Amino acid sequence: MLWMTVLYAAAAMTIGFWKYMRCASMPDYLLGSRTQYSRVAGMSAQTTLLGFFFTVTVPMISAEPSGGALKAIFASAGMVLGIFLSKFLISRRMRIYSELSGNSLSFPEFLENRFNDKSGVLRAVSASVILVFGILLSANLFSLSASLIDGITQLGYIQSLIICGLLVAVFVFLGGLPAVVSTGYIKALALLIFFVFILIFCFNPTYFDRIAFTDAAPLSSAAGSLSETDILEDIFSDILCFAAYSLLFFGIPFINTAYMSTKERRVPKRKIFAELFWTVPSAAGAVMTGIIVSVTGNGHISTVSEMVGTIYKTAAAPTGSLIVSLIFIICITTSDTSLFTAGESLVYDLFTHGKTKYSAGKNGINTVRFGVLGAAAAAILFALFAPQTEFLSTEFLISAVSAAFGPTVLFCLFFNCLTTKGAVASVAGGLAAAALFNYLELIDSIPEIPVLIPGFVAGTVFLFAVSLLDRKNISEKTGNEFGRTKEIARLK
Repeated sequence: MLWMTVLYAAAAMTIGFWKYMRCASMPDYLLGSRTQYSRVAGMSAQTTLLGFFFTVTVPMISAEPSGGALKAIFASAGMVLGIFLSKFLISRRMRIYSELSGNSLSFPEFLENRFNDKSGVLRAVSASVILVFGILLSANLFSLSASLIDGITQLGYIQSLIICGLLVAVFVFLGGLPAVVSTGYIKALALLIFFVFILIFCFNPTYFDRIAFTDAAPLSSAAGSLSETDILEDIFSDILCFAAYSLLFFGIPFINTAYMSTKERRVPKRKIFAELFWTVPSAAGAVMTGIIVSVTGNGHISTVSEMVGTIYKTAAAPTGSLIVSLIFIICITTSDTSLFTAGESLVYDLFTHGKTKYSAGKNGINTVRFGVLGAAAAAILFALFAPQTEFLSTEFLISAVSAAFGPTVLFCLFFNCLTTKGAVASVAGGLAAAALFNYLELIDSIPEIPVLIPGFVAGTVFLFAVSLLDRKNISEKTGNEFGRTKEIARLK
């Protein structure tokens, strides 16, 4: 695993320095001056979350001894549908609207310009949420990546954590969004290698311990697990899981920022399908990974470290190291997106608030770069000293952010009747509802419900209800931009 880590670090630093030499202004660093090819930005947006979910979340669900395989199928199908919906519904209008509304360079700035918010409250609230959750999410991913390194190399958790944090911080510091987007292909390639191998192994398990599959090969184990599952027993829970993951991708700040950065305003549908072709086999491979882990681990898998350790110990020596290395690369590259958005929000949206004197030249770029380092330091310290709690799990942090911004992003691109106060209420209401349901689930006060569902519903209700009461504050400028966006988006 060590040589794979070194190879990835070398590749990341090369990309970072290459993009560093090409960043001459704030728009270059924050948005790549809208010169990113759609296929590259799209791939980066897709792998931002799908990489982590397919290598960690879905296998963990699938490894559950009772009904896990069926639930994992619903979850992975929801993820595939969600990224399709996000690309088809959001990407084109987000790209056009963000340029028309003041040439927005960040996601909070887009929201401010979209609603013509002169007070700056919406931008401040949005940036604060992104900053806090970006640091917490980076801390979780740093910790997971460090655990993977420590578990295989015995380097030590603290040393591994510092290495992971510094690697990501320097990479983002140098290249900004262009560098982060450029790693989309690396992540996609790592995913394809991982899941193609898993699917091949399902037919020929010679790369793993044959003893573990004496009675049942992976495919027959999966079939047996599904045949023993009462499909109707937890069907409502499975449908909720499918719906939650289908809504997840609308409100992720980096995904929307990646859509804003593309060179092309309108991407043909055939190219969108070409970008997304890898999601279905990857989803199948993610489910089968959990089946393999469940069989080889005898059903006693409760943590990500146990899952990865089972794969490493069960597989033949070079194969196990390759798989663990690929999982590590996916986790560490997911953290660079959260760290970038946190640093950007800290400096550009909160500290400088996009003032002209900070928005051009090297001085402005360096200010944001040091914001990235500050966010990285906070994430490392949190991972070192703050106790790991189930409440602040990676899945909850991602779901809470999506619940906060998902309704506003989705509906503000299709409805002109929404206002600044409605958007602020939606962010606050969606986040509060997600946190409340997460807490109630942990104390077993309510049945298990994906927190994104109540958060998204609450955010939607607040958005339209408050906007309805405040509709007199919709400006003529907003109406003109909205109409122009619709007109350009419909052009062939």
